[in-house]
Amino acid sequence: MVIVSHRAIREFCMIHPLYQNALEKWYHETTIADWSNFGDLKHSYNSVDSVGDGLFVFNISVNNCRLIARIFFKKRTLFIRFVGLGKPKLSQILSGKREPDVSFLKAVYKKPDIDPGFY
Repeated sequence: MVIVSHRAIREFCMIHPLYQNALEKWYHETTIADWSNFGDLKHSYNSVDSVGDGLFVFNISVNNCRLIARIFFKKRTLFIRFVGLGKPKLSQILSGKREPDVSFLKAVYKKPDIDPGFY
């Protein structure tokens, strides 16, 4: 598959280096994949979900990280639309079942452009 764009992965990994190996592994495996339909994709990644309109959600690193991509099977092209934290990690942090790590806290401050020293 042809992947557009690796930049989303690089930018996410700058904030969350913990997921770099898993995302780079996904990237490498995807570039050599030859999926012609959702069945082929599901065979490679059992946890992938189709959310309609050619969009697919990949669960990376035991569902802690999600990658959303638009795939055009006939053109063998995949566009990365989003790379972010998976819902389970966020909900665990918000419910107090898990402590936030440094990469999570940086992302929380960076996304809404909140100054970490605002208090």
